[in-house]
Amino acid sequence: MMNVLRSMFGVCSSSAEKGEVHDTIRKIFGSELVMKDNTDKHNQRTKYVSHVRDNLPKMLDSKVLSQKLKTFKKHSPPGTESESTDERPGRIGPKIVVFDASTGTGRLVLVGDERVSVQGLSSFATIRATACVYAGRWMYEVQLGTKGIMQIGWCTSSCLFSMDTGVGDTANSYGYDGGRVRKWNVATSPYGVAWLPGDVIASCIDLDKGTLEFFRNGVTLGVAFDKVTIGTGLAYFPAVSLAMQEHLYANFGHVPFVFPIEGFAPLQAPPSKDTARATILFKSLDVILDEMNRLTDLKPPVTNRCSKTKSDSLKLEEEVALRIHSSHSVYSPRASPHSMVDSQAEEMNKMSRKAFLMSLARLVVVELGNVLKLSYVVVSELLPRFRTSLGLPAQGLTTEPHVAEFYANAKEQKFKDLAQSFLRQPQPRFCALLELLWTFLDEAALCDILEHCVVRECLLFDLASPDMNFTQQIEGLYILCGLMQHRNTRHHLVKYVLFNKITFDNFLNIKCPDDSVLKTVVRKPWWQKPTPVQGETDPRIAEMTEKGAIKSVNLEDAMSRSRALDEAKLEADYKEDCENITNAVQPLERIQLEFLLMLLDNTDGTNMVPSTRKIFLEKFRRYIMDNCILDMRLFNVSRNSPSISWCCHARLLSAVMTLWRENPLEICHPMCLPGLSSTESWISTV
Repeated sequence: MMNVLRSMFGVCSSSAEKGEVHDTIRKIFGSELVMKDNTDKHNQRTKYVSHVRDNLPKMLDSKVLSQKLKTFKKHSPPGTESESTDERPGRIGPKIVVFDASTGTGRLVLVGDERVSVQGLSSFATIRATACVYAGRWMYEVQLGTKGIMQIGWCTSSCLFSMDTGVGDTANSYGYDGGRVRKWNVATSPYGVAWLPGDVIASCIDLDKGTLEFFRNGVTLGVAFDKVTIGTGLAYFPAVSLAMQEHLYANFGHVPFVFPIEGFAPLQAPPSKDTARATILFKSLDVILDEMNRLTDLKPPVTNRCSKTKSDSLKLEEEVALRIHSSHSVYSPRASPHSMVDSQAEEMNKMSRKAFLMSLARLVVVELGNVLKLSYVVVSELLPRFRTSLGLPAQGLTTEPHVAEFYANAKEQKFKDLAQSFLRQPQPRFCALLELLWTFLDEAALCDILEHCVVRECLLFDLASPDMNFTQQIEGLYILCGLMQHRNTRHHLVKYVLFNKITFDNFLNIKCPDDSVLKTVVRKPWWQKPTPVQGETDPRIAEMTEKGAIKSVNLEDAMSRSRALDEAKLEADYKEDCENITNAVQPLERIQLEFLLMLLDNTDGTNMVPSTRKIFLEKFRRYIMDNCILDMRLFNVSRNSPSISWCCHARLLSAVMTLWRENPLEICHPMCLPGLSSTESWISTV
């Protein structure tokens, strides 16, 4: 009986247990939380849980303060930053920077609660931010939702705008317009390159030198203005002007920059204290996950002889672990229903190692919930850990070899059957992290956290690929598929994120790379020229002849000149280039298909909980009504462009075909649907 109890609750000898508990605390939290006077062999783990609960916030404050002091000694920042103010030199304004609706001219609308996304509803509308700068080097980013006429830059409070004038049209305002590829400061001149929807434009002002420079997707466009007016009484606000139906998303520093520029500071200071606390807590949580995984690895194999005993003990241990968070107390063991000797009762009252680790995980996760309320902390700390847990690289973090190998193999196979792999054999460590978050965090708070993660990946997915590898897009979809291998997370994303904050079809688009990238792939575009039909004259050639496009009336001479250009060689090269593009796009198309197959999973439903497929189809039906049926609404930010809709429906048809082949119905005529490709539409842009 005693052996069964020891197996059930992980009990060991008192001296060994005492050292083991101390070592566990030291591994997880460091020596600061190790108790020197905890010698009670029966309640040592319970006392440690209470001790950690009371002292964890103090330990975090102490470590954050020591790190801050070290940073101050190295860099000696002259400004101060408190919980409610930002008093960095050269800056004026509130700590939280958003668009100031009271400064708007023309008709525009601020989208979302964060007040950093704006859309124009008149011929020309202008709005500026709530903070300004008068000295130093500062920057902000905007991600374009459209590619039309917009002027992005800086202005002073004295600038007066109208329905016809915007940023750059007055003396003390400076702007860049990638739609017209020009810069503006009263006068205008050519500058920069044409921008595309999804591009990230950084505006960097150096008020020490009086210069203003713009960056597109991290690449400098050169110094736009080198004589920015500076002096007493002049302070510059970030400002944007938008034409009708143009929209953008600004980042003044509330989340990490996509392309940070060295030497330039964000207008909104990052929450360094909360970020440091999150870093410490995530390190502790990583150790807890390692210890819990070690417990799973150390479980002895179950033989037929002891299978019933082992099964009962495991069920009871799971029940004890799950009851940890069921009441206000950290752990309250249930009284034994059987009469036992005193020694056996003492063993029963001891907290098992698994229950101990779960109690510590609860304390860490609850503390994490306080700092993960900030989108900056979610993007800078949690999202990179999601990446490494799935085998993707992240700066400053290490990736486990086996998950990195899994991703490398999936990429080598062009992500074939990725949905089945994730759904049938979820990655244990990643799902354990999600399970802890779902168990110990408030559901509303976790919903916001997941929303921040998906929105960030959607913004990165919308960037134009700098090459034909589509690395950013593939990794974004892989992270999304990784999140959806956890059932609760999958259901939540379909219900509340993929059709609300963003639309799922954004992840099904294949955006054309820049012209410079296509020109390195396509040596020379080729079109089949109009040819005469025997006994007739092609009407297109006749029309070209009448207009003078073909100067020679002799048709035979025109045809002979076209043959002289080695038409066959040009056609062969062009088709080879198109085939290379098709091969380059295949991995992205495949992972988009696997993403849809996870959304159409029909195996995770119960009598009480609908399957993912049922939830998705209900949401998709509403999406069709909102986005594909014409109406008279003036403003609808959820409606996507036709190109995105075409890509979405092409992937849906591919998913239907895949499911059809896996579960065919007894129909005489096979189902046949046309295939759609993105290659031809890209070539026309070269």
